[in-house]
Amino acid sequence: MYSHHFEKFKDHVNTNLPKDILPLDEFLQLRTDVLANTPGIEPEIPGAEPDDGPPGVVPPPGVTASPDKISTKPKSVVPPFVDCMSQPDAETLAIRDKLISTRRAIYSTTEAEVSKRWTYEEGIKRPYFHVKPLERVQLKNWKEYLDFEMEQGSHERMVVLFERCMIACALYEDFWLKYAKYLESHSVEGARNVYRRACTIHLPRKPNIHLNWAAFEEQQGNLDGARDILKTLEEAVPGLAMVTLRRVSLERRTGNLVNAERIFQEAVEHAKDTNTASFFSLKLARFLAKTKADTEGAKTVLKEAIEKDKENAKLYLQLLDLEFQQGVRPDEDRVLQCFDLAMASQLSADAKLTFSQRKVEFLEDFGSNVERLMTVYEEHQKLVKTHSGGKKRAQEGAGDDLVPAEKKHKLEENGTMSMPPPMTMPPPAPAPNSLPPPDPNAAPPPSYNYNWSTGYNQPSVSQVLELIVPLYSGTWKVAASIF
Repeated sequence: MYSHHFEKFKDHVNTNLPKDILPLDEFLQLRTDVLANTPGIEPEIPGAEPDDGPPGVVPPPGVTASPDKISTKPKSVVPPFVDCMSQPDAETLAIRDKLISTRRAIYSTTEAEVSKRWTYEEGIKRPYFHVKPLERVQLKNWKEYLDFEMEQGSHERMVVLFERCMIACALYEDFWLKYAKYLESHSVEGARNVYRRACTIHLPRKPNIHLNWAAFEEQQGNLDGARDILKTLEEAVPGLAMVTLRRVSLERRTGNLVNAERIFQEAVEHAKDTNTASFFSLKLARFLAKTKADTEGAKTVLKEAIEKDKENAKLYLQLLDLEFQQGVRPDEDRVLQCFDLAMASQLSADAKLTFSQRKVEFLEDFGSNVERLMTVYEEHQKLVKTHSGGKKRAQEGAGDDLVPAEKKHKLEENGTMSMPPPMTMPPPAPAPNSLPPPDPNAAPPPSYNYNWSTGYNQPSVSQVLELIVPLYSGTWKVAASIF
């Protein structure tokens, strides 16, 4: 794939001395390895005379060295640095071959790694940033490329690839989240920096990545930072219930129940519509009853919400549930008051029928007065009949809408649908070749003298058709007149 680069490298090595293209340390190490592993190559030192004496310190001329000053250490294995031009060609060629062989191993490894990634690199058609959305094929290619690089396990490659991906996919929070989650296990500051870049520069109005950033800061113990992130998101994108609930959860986990209740109350007061106010009222009532053990406060919240939203069955069910779960044995009178409140409300007929059924079941399980049970049961039966009759009338009304317009027009004109006159059958034709009546005075016929041509006086095919054709023609006329 990149063979031409390696060929140029070999030409460069063969046309230059190794000492001119390599650092000094690498050149000396390479030369030492060549001399140690290649037999027949001996280094030559220019101007040096042969020394037949033992190794040691060489005294100045005219001075004899004392035996105690003679060094017994072996000479250095590394030969002194000399100019390669004065060395035999064999040593230079060996150094060049050694250098090329070491670089060939690096080249082979690099080529194999590039081949693994070449398919993904070819799939990147837009490596730059643009406000237009990327194609699905491009997004899939980036995701698969990142997953592949994660399997390889190289942190440096992952960071480089993520940074390349964030240029083209800067407006996609999934990739920012993937980058931040990856860095959380490697560098806390790196993950925080990724969250900050995404939320403050590229995605200031995306709630999901803000919520993840707040959770990350809470995990790191930065509670004030988490509060600021959620507050900033709520100001940038007001009206998101998930942000309000996350703020309440943060305060509840930290033990600040006063702030949690205050956030709920503000959400109820500043709700844009009745449904949103009822939703937060339900959440606030549940919070007061389960977290603060303030059942009376929860009932007050629900009753105030019912006054504003009288057609919300969930409010009545929550109020009933609070009364039912209070204490070991529920208070019969207070539970029945909740049932009566729901039955007297503006709920739909189906919802009232459900509450009536549950009222009967409650008295069956916990009631103390059989007369009250029978009264409630009779009221429930009346409600069932009324509800069934209303459903039947509704179905009949819906059935009238299915009658064709032409049929309705005929009914409106005549009052009733005109039917064609009754169909008359033609008299049967006499059977041909019929036998004459038997003569009592005539002699009996011979035994088994049967005339096979008579066929038991059966009618012919033409006679059958004369009977059937008028029958079917009359039927089609009736059908045509109806429809």
